[in-house]
Amino acid sequence: MDGKSAIHPAQLANDKFAQMREQRDLLPLSLTGEALQAYVYKQVEQYKSLASEFGLVQQP
Repeated sequence: MDGKSAIHPAQLANDKFAQMREQRDLLPLSLTGEALQAYVYKQVEQYKSLASEFGLVQQP
């Protein structure tokens, strides 16, 4: 990621953005850029760990 985000952090606080998020039943997640990337990577690692723990991953 190049450090640029598709949405500026100031837009996250915009009432119109909050209304659109609510209309789409989305939970607030005010992360952008590197913080969002780190969060996604962490979540993926947690899902991989759980999948392995529950025997959902085939080992070669």
